Amino acid sequence: MPPAHRVMYPGRTPPRTPPRRRSRLLTWSVVMLVIFGGVTGAAWLPAVRIANVVVTGSSASIRSDVERAVRTALAGRHWLLVPKDTEVLVATAPIEETLQRNFPALATIRVVKQFPDAMTVEVTERTAWGIVCARPIASAPPIGCAYLDHDGVGYEPLTDVSGWLMPIVTRPTEFAIGSNVVPRELIALFTHSSET
Repeated sequence: MPPAHRVMYPGRTPPRTPPRRRSRLLTWSVVMLVIFGGVTGAAWLPAVRIANVVVTGSSASIRSDVERAVRTALAGRHWLLVPKDTEVLVATAPIEETLQRNFPALATIRVVKQFPDAMTVEVTERTAWGIVCARPIASAPPIGCAYLDHDGVGYEPLTDVSGWLMPIVTRPTEFAIGSNVVPRELIALFTHSSET
């Protein structure tokens, strides 16, 4: 039996990339690779890496702890290629947030990059105004206490509060160190009433 009517189409071959276009593509790939390698290599130069970290405005023990924390934040590599302490890649806001979280006794923290290889960290310490304690039941002993500054932030844990000559504010719930635990208005009321 003869085959049914079939329509035969000529086979199509995929279009080939012209040799000139392929050489351009290869040239651009090599150029981009060289640029990427040059930028990565330049990031390792000591002239553009932060080598000096200076902490100002606090006691010597806190200065050394803050400097150690900053150097830890700058250690390591981005994307396994570029060092984290390369000056142009260092963001100051995450360092400030990390320091604020790790050092609640510091009231203000300001990180400033100084081109090409230095960083200054300016800090001020909180001053104690009173003590805040968490006490769910008035007749029960406190669960936890901390120093309280003028802004209402509980910043340094205390284990014993007997015999203190500072105002003691109690609250019914526990609190996180470094957070606002007492409204400023309450502290202003205490301060105003003690002055009159």
